[in-house]
Amino acid sequence: MIELPETMQPVYFSRHQEAEVTTNEDYDNSASMNESNLNQNLRVLYDKVAELISQVNAT
Repeated sequence: MIELPETMQPVYFSRHQEAEVTTNEDYDNSASMNESNLNQNLRVLYDKVAELISQVNAT
């Protein structure tokens, strides 16, 4: 049986509005963290697909 990944990170893209209290630096940091989480999630999914393909080819 294949185990599902437990380390999926939430990814969201907040809107940058001039009226918000956050600074451009805060927004950039948030966007960078989201990009990192998205890349990590895609890597986990890629690894699981590769594992599935390997298991299918072995049968």
